[in-house]
Amino acid sequence: MHRLLMFSGTTLGGLLGWWMASSGGIVLSFVVSSVGSVLGLYLGWRISRDYF
Repeated sequence: MHRLLMFSGTTLGGLLGWWMASSGGIVLSFVVSSVGSVLGLYLGWRISRDYF
Protein backbone atom coordinates (compact mmCIF):
# COMPACT_ATOMS: atom_id res chain seq x y z
CA MET A 1 0.00 0.00 0.00
CA HIS A 2 2.90 2.31 0.81
CA ARG A 3 4.40 2.16 -2.68
CA LEU A 4 1.02 2.37 -4.40
CA LEU A 5 0.15 5.61 -2.61
CA MET A 6 3.55 7.09 -3.35
CA PHE A 7 3.32 6.13 -7.03
CA SER A 8 -0.23 7.50 -7.30
CA GLY A 9 0.78 10.76 -5.63
CA THR A 10 3.75 11.15 -7.95
CA THR A 11 1.68 10.48 -11.05
CA LEU A 12 -1.21 12.75 -10.09
CA GLY A 13 1.10 15.53 -8.90
CA GLY A 14 3.05 15.43 -12.15
CA LEU A 15 -0.10 15.46 -14.27
CA LEU A 16 -1.58 18.33 -12.30
CA GLY A 17 1.65 20.33 -12.57
CA TRP A 18 1.88 19.73 -16.31
CA TRP A 19 -1.75 20.74 -16.80
CA MET A 20 -1.33 23.92 -14.74
CA ALA A 21 1.71 25.10 -16.73
CA SER A 22 0.79 23.78 -20.17
CA SER A 23 0.27 27.23 -21.67
CA GLY A 24 3.73 28.43 -20.61
CA GLY A 25 5.86 26.22 -22.84
CA ILE A 26 7.59 22.89 -22.58
CA VAL A 27 10.36 23.92 -20.17
CA LEU A 28 7.99 25.56 -17.69
CA SER A 29 5.65 22.58 -17.90
CA PHE A 30 8.52 20.20 -17.19
CA VAL A 31 9.71 22.19 -14.18
CA VAL A 32 6.24 22.60 -12.67
CA SER A 33 5.50 18.93 -13.35
CA SER A 34 8.68 17.94 -11.54
CA VAL A 35 7.74 20.04 -8.53
CA GLY A 36 4.23 18.57 -8.59
CA SER A 37 5.68 15.06 -8.70
CA VAL A 38 7.85 15.71 -5.65
CA LEU A 39 4.93 17.22 -3.74
CA GLY A 40 2.71 14.30 -4.74
CA LEU A 41 5.37 11.84 -3.61
CA TYR A 42 5.59 13.57 -0.25
CA LEU A 43 1.81 13.66 0.13
CA GLY A 44 1.51 9.96 -0.74
CA TRP A 45 4.24 9.12 1.76
CA ARG A 46 2.57 11.17 4.51
CA ILE A 47 -0.83 9.59 3.89
CA SER A 48 0.63 6.09 3.96
CA ARG A 49 2.67 6.84 7.09
CA ASP A 50 -0.19 8.46 9.01
CA TYR A 51 -3.07 6.17 8.06
CA PHE A 52 -1.56 2.75 7.27
